[in-house]
Amino acid sequence: MSAIAGESRRSKRALIRPGLARQHDALLAVGGLSLLAFGLRLSGMDQSLFGDEVILFEVVHDRGLGDVVEVVHDTESTPPLHFLLAWASAQIGDPTVWVRLPSVLLGAATVPLVYLLGVRTLGRSAGLVGAALMAIAPFAIFYGIEARAYATLGFLATLSTLTLLAATRSGRPRWWVAFALGSSALLYTHYTAIFLVAAQIAWALLAFPRRWRAILLSTAAAALLYL
Repeated sequence: MSAIAGESRRSKRALIRPGLARQHDALLAVGGLSLLAFGLRLSGMDQSLFGDEVILFEVVHDRGLGDVVEVVHDTESTPPLHFLLAWASAQIGDPTVWVRLPSVLLGAATVPLVYLLGVRTLGRSAGLVGAALMAIAPFAIFYGIEARAYATLGFLATLSTLTLLAATRSGRPRWWVAFALGSSALLYTHYTAIFLVAAQIAWALLAFPRRWRAILLSTAAAALLYL
């Protein structure tokens, strides 16, 4: 019997090791894709400002933090979060270059989040494909360099979706708090985020009707934070 038990344990370990190896390889691939995404975006940081980027530059350049908030409130049709990030990064050096830093960093950071979202919904292979597309797609690279709120919006949209998945599946309060914070940050980044938040809430109520109280409470918390 002990010989049979020993053989069974060895068989289980043999099955586990390939799975761990595949997971390790996938994580290495995602790390490489994230570095590639960062490099592709970083290479375009010093290009000339264009279009709406010039407007953002004029809002954050040579102004204090309070002045930036006031100008965004009075003149902009976009919420202030990305402007505040751009203002902070512009303090590092040449503002015509460094105002792009939030987009570069968050655009590259979206790559591993897309992988995690794929793993939690469709599987590891889908996650890798999604991460690869996010890393090298021209559309993603373009907006991952632009000094506007789009890369920040994409990052927060992916992050809030991940927190919602974790909250609905586990029911842990910390994930509901994270979802409320993420949703509020989304709304502070771009007004169109309201459509995504509405879709997230509708899906959660349909897929997890028993968690309706937590869903509505976290939504109300996000609305209060935004207001």
